[in-house]
Amino acid sequence: MTTVVGASGWSASPSWPAGVRAGDLAVLVEASTSDRGPRALPGWRVVDGFTVGGLAQSLRARVSSRVLTGASDPAPTVQGLAQLRVYRDTAGVGVVRSGLAQVTVQPGGGAVMAAGWDPARSPGLPSGVPWGPAATLTKATILGAWSGKVAAADVMSAAGGTLGVPGRVSGVAVELLPPAGPSAPVVLAPGAGDEVTNTGSIDFLWQHRPVVAGGAQDAYQWRVDAGDGEWLYWSASTSALVAQATTNLSATSGVTIPAGRFTAGLLRSWQVRTREKVDGQWSPWSPASSFTPVTPPTAEVTAPTGTVQDDLTPQVAWTATTPRGQQTAAQVRIVQAGTVLHDSGVLPGRLAFYTVPVLGWANGGGYEAQVRVQQTGGSWSSWATRPFTVAWTAPPVPSVEALPGRRGIRVGVTAAPGTRVTVERVTSQGLWVPVTAVTTGGSGTVAFTDVFAPYGIPTAYRADAAKVLDGQYLRSEWGISAPVVSTDPRSYLAAAADPVTTWREVYIVSDGEHTHRRPVTIFDGAGDTFSRVLYGGLRGRAGSMELAALDGAEQEALLAMLHAGEPLLVRWPAERGDGPDLHDAGALCFDVSAELSTARPVQHALTRRRIPVAWVEQAPVAPGAATRAPVTHPVETAGLYGMSPEDAATYR
Repeated sequence: MTTVVGASGWSASPSWPAGVRAGDLAVLVEASTSDRGPRALPGWRVVDGFTVGGLAQSLRARVSSRVLTGASDPAPTVQGLAQLRVYRDTAGVGVVRSGLAQVTVQPGGGAVMAAGWDPARSPGLPSGVPWGPAATLTKATILGAWSGKVAAADVMSAAGGTLGVPGRVSGVAVELLPPAGPSAPVVLAPGAGDEVTNTGSIDFLWQHRPVVAGGAQDAYQWRVDAGDGEWLYWSASTSALVAQATTNLSATSGVTIPAGRFTAGLLRSWQVRTREKVDGQWSPWSPASSFTPVTPPTAEVTAPTGTVQDDLTPQVAWTATTPRGQQTAAQVRIVQAGTVLHDSGVLPGRLAFYTVPVLGWANGGGYEAQVRVQQTGGSWSSWATRPFTVAWTAPPVPSVEALPGRRGIRVGVTAAPGTRVTVERVTSQGLWVPVTAVTTGGSGTVAFTDVFAPYGIPTAYRADAAKVLDGQYLRSEWGISAPVVSTDPRSYLAAAADPVTTWREVYIVSDGEHTHRRPVTIFDGAGDTFSRVLYGGLRGRAGSMELAALDGAEQEALLAMLHAGEPLLVRWPAERGDGPDLHDAGALCFDVSAELSTARPVQHALTRRRIPVAWVEQAPVAPGAATRAPVTHPVETAGLYGMSPEDAATYR
């Protein structure tokens, strides 16, 4: 409720009473014998004023108000005399009455402040004379009532009352509104005449509506009409409906009440009000919301049953029994081990089936289909359930063969016709990296050459097969080849997105310096003796190399690949280390970083056309994406040994 923080004495420069803080309401009562009355004060709002006549010198008074931002706010300087009064927990000034008037004291903590002057009194008369019916007032104090002074009075009432200003007194009565509590809660359910089940329990839900920053509910009162004009209140501590208003300490915006507490078929109304945690203020009661307990509908799930084979979008079907009206909505859930994997939400209408979208099904996994229905009037059935299993036939494990030859490794994969085959190669660190992904034809067999297999290092290939079912890839187990070793020391160039079909043998005439690129920041402030250099992490390399083609046709083909405008792969030729044996030099993923030019300085049939290439290293690209590079070695579907006589001679 509204309280008085304190008051200053009468002064031309009144000061704040002790204990004021932000949000308090300051009221300034001024009195002046000037013909113009008190002067306007910046930041203050004039509430009302009055003039007292019949004296040798007339008295002009004014009442102003201001909401404080804190104790550091400057106190006013006035002409004449003034008194400051500070109030707490009030929503501000309400009704103002002058002269013969009454102001109602608002219930819920409201107050009335009166300022007036009684010419019938002398300075020697005692103070403390109440105004208005004393029985309705909890406090009424006249702070000053002698000639030439303005009297100020505070009148409080928690239960409600009025302040009357007698006819012999000139003054004003100012209503101080009770502190602003939260707004009435929003009723969520049931509402608007909903019909609810008369079995089990009923969930009554609402939303607290704070009006202060950081507001939250800390208690509620819930009531339902008893059918005879009276209310019954819910007591959470006893789980009973009682005749007295009961406060339930809870931040939960809902209450569950057994449906058996309400008579079936009888229209009831319920209300709720909530308490604000920040300041303890109560909201008004929510508007009454009606509901009727009725016999609920029932549902029976009829599909799917048993095992759903090779179908990733099973259909859930049900039949509904509706004692009142017809089915108006339904809801479907897919549950596994108590976890809801999919919820259809409310499906309006009289539909009797629902197609489940593709979920993360496990092959042979057990699930439950749950359905509930709503009937005319809004009441819902309980959840009906039926277990089912999802299963599919996985593609057979493909067989993988790998043979070393004059060029790289020849890889063949045999799988079911029309399946998507993914091939990977193992690195010397034991990591599997993608090589290609292709779809088998009618023979079920594909073959290709992997020229980027590392030189002189044992490697192996693995492949799995996947079939498309309802838009999803269902994969087989991996098939693995025997280890093989590439003895091909040559260098190759290919599109990084598809190195299996776009590779071309190249000659690397020279390999320029490699620059290691990383961010560098230099601080060189005025007067510093030494500059400070900060290096970032490695961001790849940059360099140049010179490629060569044997003739004009080869040159055009090489330029077409370099002009693809996408990351490329180059396999460096095997090089000698400390001993006589060759060692794998690895591969580089790069982008061309400058315009290309060609030259043939000597006119001779065997002079290679040289192409200088400036490059910048790129992050590795996983094969399988689209490429603009020309296809030079399409994947074959005739099998590992169904190759041309030339290739067959190479791989004998």
